[in-house]
Amino acid sequence: MRLNELNVHERRLWDAFPQGRRVDVSTEPAPPAQPAQPAGLAPVVRADAIAALLLGAHAEPAPGDRPALRLTGAHITGRLDLGFTEVAVPVLLTDCRFDEAPLLQGARTRQLVMTDCTLPGLVADTAQIDGRLVVSRCRLTGPLVLNRTQIHGDLDLRDTVIGFPGGEAVSAIHARVAGDALCTNLAVEGTFRLSGASIEGEFDLEGAALRAPGANALDAYHVRIAEDFTFHPGSAPRAGSSSPVPPSRRPSASAGPG
Repeated sequence: MRLNELNVHERRLWDAFPQGRRVDVSTEPAPPAQPAQPAGLAPVVRADAIAALLLGAHAEPAPGDRPALRLTGAHITGRLDLGFTEVAVPVLLTDCRFDEAPLLQGARTRQLVMTDCTLPGLVADTAQIDGRLVVSRCRLTGPLVLNRTQIHGDLDLRDTVIGFPGGEAVSAIHARVAGDALCTNLAVEGTFRLSGASIEGEFDLEGAALRAPGANALDAYHVRIAEDFTFHPGSAPRAGSSSPVPPSRRPSASAGPG
């Protein structure tokens, strides 16, 4: 993607990237040469422009630069496809809306933080994340796929809503989390499956609401949890769902099947 093909919001992101400055496009008025954004619609940033930045389209950083992509308030169009690539900079997205589920299958990233975002799912199976994976206070209308994903920090799903009724809303089969799995107040419609996963810290489901009518809401067969598993009675799934793990159980090795 060439510089002259970028819109005003993408160009601002491009210019901020080498120093890792945050770009909040929701507060940026359109220049006189361009029409104002219709009320209620977020400024558009194309997924291809983001991918180009993350995959090295920008010039080599100057001494003292600390590149990072920090974007707030954007409507991200197209699919953000980073599958089987290496992203060497942190990515922090806040209050962004995606048209398509981002694809990170087989990718290696430094850190991915998504907060207050709306997206139709996230596919990151077999990815390797050197820091944290944060999908917090987000709304997903499709599945979160983390099968065989390796996360070298925390997995943070706090206060997120994930809906995929009749299917696997969260699929983290054989995932590896080197830190904590933080799922406080997580709301899931569909099965939360993490059979064979390993969590080196704690697995915190305090206040979570898991619902999967006619199926197991939580499939934690052969899960290894090095520290505490917290799922108090007050956070049990709502009526019509089932959980294979008694709420008061706090295993140090594994959580069995239902």
